[in-house]
Amino acid sequence: MATPMDDVLDKDILEILGVQDLPEDKKSDLYLKLAETLQNMVVARLVDKLNKEEFEELAALMEDKKQEEVKVFMTAHNIDLKAMFVEEAFIMKAQVAALIDGIKEGENGGNTNPTA
Repeated sequence: MATPMDDVLDKDILEILGVQDLPEDKKSDLYLKLAETLQNMVVARLVDKLNKEEFEELAALMEDKKQEEVKVFMTAHNIDLKAMFVEEAFIMKAQVAALIDGIKEGENGGNTNPTA
């Protein structure tokens, strides 16, 4: 039996939002906005994890596209960027799912059974 958490893991975020039938150009725009939001979430985590000098050093390496130095920096600071993106994407999907569930409950007068 699927749990609500399975839905968050398995469903595309547009499906969670209920907008999976949008025209392709609108979906692309929405994906770009969601990706930008996700990137901002990861940057916020990096800001929390690193001190100001470390963050500035990382930003400079990334701006200069010094990929090998970025990898060394990430390893030295125990940062798994891919894991951060996955975690933040899951958090985003879970927050969206909870928001949508809350809206649906409000439409049903707080009753989670839509046929009642």
